Amino acid sequence: LDLKNTIIAKASSVTGAAVAVLGSNSTVMENVEMSEVVGSFFAISGEGSSNAVLREIVLTVNPEFSLPGASKLGAAATSVHVQCRCNGLYPRGCLASLERVDAAVEIRCRSCPDVRSNDFDVSSIRNSSMGFSECACNPGFIDAVPLRPDREDSCARCTPGTFAALANATSCQGCPPGRFSSERGLSAGDQCDACPPGRSWDGLGAMSVGNCTACDRGLFSSAPASVDCDPCEPGTFAKDQGQMRCDQCSSDRENTFSEPGAYQCFCIAGFFNDTSAPWKCSPCPGPGAFCANGVVKSEAGYYMTGNSMVTKCLIQMDDRSVCLGNAAFQESVPQCAEGHTNLLCGACASGYARDSTRSPCEHKCSQFGSVYESLLRLVLVNLGSTCVAYVVTFLVLGGGTNPFCVTKTHSVMLRTWQNWVLAMAGLKSIDFEGIEVFEYAKRKREAAARENAGEDSESESGGFTSMKVEVPAWFQDWSRGVQAMGDAFRVGDSAVRIQCAAEQTGLGPHWVLLLPAIYWLSFPATLILCVAIVGIATKKMAYPIFLARKKRKLLGTGTGAAQTRELSKTITGHVKEYVVFGLFRQRAGFWGFWKDCIPIVFITMWVNRDTVMTSYLGLLHCESVEVEEMVLVEGAGSELQLRFKALYMADPSVPCFDSSGPHGLISAIAMVGIGVWVAGLCAVIATFCFRSIKLHGLRSYTTQRTFGYFVLGLQPNYWYWELFVKRFDIILVGIISDTFVAPEAKAKLVLYVVLSGVCLVGQLACSPFVDQNSALADRLEVAGLVVRFLTFAATTIFTIMDPELTIGVAVASGIAASICLFVLMLWSNFGYHFVMQLPTTGVMRSLKRKVDTGQEKTRVERCKECVVRRIHAVQEWAREVER
Repeated sequence: LDLKNTIIAKASSVTGAAVAVLGSNSTVMENVEMSEVVGSFFAISGEGSSNAVLREIVLTVNPEFSLPGASKLGAAATSVHVQCRCNGLYPRGCLASLERVDAAVEIRCRSCPDVRSNDFDVSSIRNSSMGFSECACNPGFIDAVPLRPDREDSCARCTPGTFAALANATSCQGCPPGRFSSERGLSAGDQCDACPPGRSWDGLGAMSVGNCTACDRGLFSSAPASVDCDPCEPGTFAKDQGQMRCDQCSSDRENTFSEPGAYQCFCIAGFFNDTSAPWKCSPCPGPGAFCANGVVKSEAGYYMTGNSMVTKCLIQMDDRSVCLGNAAFQESVPQCAEGHTNLLCGACASGYARDSTRSPCEHKCSQFGSVYESLLRLVLVNLGSTCVAYVVTFLVLGGGTNPFCVTKTHSVMLRTWQNWVLAMAGLKSIDFEGIEVFEYAKRKREAAARENAGEDSESESGGFTSMKVEVPAWFQDWSRGVQAMGDAFRVGDSAVRIQCAAEQTGLGPHWVLLLPAIYWLSFPATLILCVAIVGIATKKMAYPIFLARKKRKLLGTGTGAAQTRELSKTITGHVKEYVVFGLFRQRAGFWGFWKDCIPIVFITMWVNRDTVMTSYLGLLHCESVEVEEMVLVEGAGSELQLRFKALYMADPSVPCFDSSGPHGLISAIAMVGIGVWVAGLCAVIATFCFRSIKLHGLRSYTTQRTFGYFVLGLQPNYWYWELFVKRFDIILVGIISDTFVAPEAKAKLVLYVVLSGVCLVGQLACSPFVDQNSALADRLEVAGLVVRFLTFAATTIFTIMDPELTIGVAVASGIAASICLFVLMLWSNFGYHFVMQLPTTGVMRSLKRKVDTGQEKTRVERCKECVVRRIHAVQEWAREVER
């Protein structure tokens, strides 16, 4: 077939092909136009080595007719140049395709598939074998199979977060910054969803709104599709994440400012962000607090017990507080001096110990050696304390009938001094630097501050006016020295060594608190054992020396001593009952030895009563401290509240009397110790003393020997004064000082004044001491009570009246002068009576020695009556011993 320059039209009656060639070896069609065809345009088949050449073939698709089917070429060799004219029939564009199917070539004029398109109305193809005209993938797709534009799956949709703006794209682009998309097949960047206000995204290809990051605090974004968040302007803030705009520092929030990019409006210097109410700046919470940028920090001497709460530390070391604060540091947690840790810097760090709960942790345990060295030292200290009690017993044993004892006046003055020092030790619980004036004085100072500086000045300074008592610094140092006098009645460094020994055991922090409690519970029993040890040693070593010396004095030698020697035999027969310093009998047996030890045990326990009582009260030493705690509120969950909480001062991180904590057991041990060794022992001594007085009388040798230390110098009706009245007074002082019965210093001062006044009135009403030396004992006791009452009363009145500093100096000077005057008066009287007693004793001993040796006969004759009276007195004492 050779068909050239031909127009084939209106082949509507042809049900097959408009041009059909069968069995031809060669087919040439050139410049042929075909239109209005119902079936296929052509069907050409050949045999053998047939060929078909189609040049400039124009195939027109007419929508008025049924679309033609595929045109087929069956020749072995083909050369095709076909042009399809679609006449606007296909909105997606005209596609001319040539494809080999089995042994034939199919030529079609068709529409681009759904995912592809072009703007062609005429599509042509030139291919010697097969091919497709251009039909590009739509925007939003990529050409996955470029060689098959006729297939629906040849274009792939862009994944979420991407788009393809151009047709026939080979790759998709990510959604631009500030946008995201969770859909597929987007054809433009602005079809990606915009990040909402308050969020931003500076990357590409965000697939969800979760990729849009919420603006941090202090930043905002007001427009959608933000790439970056903008910082808040000065004077505004954004306290939450994801804010669309910054809030103004409200006019209701006074004294505030903010820096660029602030997430809160900070309070100016002297104010802090008060969480108790929104948008509130409150004045810095009093002394010890430093407020900057709305945050409260503690200055040196104070500790943070909450976000907005500072509490004055109680412990001083080297005239400075152990609390260093955190105002001068970058740390958010307050700092402590070396050796201190935990809340209020009140606990000793590992490797450190202290004398009491009010003392600093200034002792390094490494300086005290091993556990065994500490235990050995404790034993030696207890033995030394027992020896002191032996000396006191030797001086007072037996009352006035014992030739070795001191006078009643000396004994009473010693007891008066000891009781006065222990009572004045209540000053140790008064923190003169931290005590606040009373409400009346506060209002007075506030009014004065407003008058002097005005309201504006007050606001600029944070509205703070000092409410502390202005006490001269020298008086504070001097009062600490007065407090230190009470330490003379305590047992060395036992507290430090037992703490170090407890830590060296390595049993844990709770045992470091518990082991000292166990030690102090057993301490009185240890003292009783030491009394027995020292007593046995004294009898074994001192008896031979004492007996030989006694024989030389009684027997004597020389002329004129016969009468004296004869009398001495009688005296020795009675006196040998208590030959060892008048304390022990040489042959008394086991129970007799313990009977001889009873007065020594009583005096030992009484001499150490302050150590025992202070130790037990130290185990109960709790202070009420205001702290911030999370509290469960019914219906509102939990919230931060200020609460007063009792804390154990040995370690303020331990709550007091908490049965689930270590202080539950410690407090139980302390209660047992007070009940047995303080109140119980006092009751035992008083009971036996009362029985002895009832059976033998107050002035009897039995009563004077066993209970002379407690009743010597007292009138018979007031034998109980030292055992009950003075003892109860000292116990109350310790309870007020070392427990939280009085939670603050002002309450302690008031209780001290009341207690001192009651004791003074009782002393004036009773006058319990014997009328000796112009009632010197009563006068000294009254003087001590007056000084004590004036000291506490003047301090209390000073805090109420809030006088000027010059008046405060005068008051402090008066208190110091009165204390010094009393101390001088007591010890000058003691020294005077002691010195006046020495000549009498010396003259009598000299006369007796000269009588025994036969010297100065003339002088002996003059004093013979005096010597005889002395010997008769000794004989009377011996007969009383025998009875």
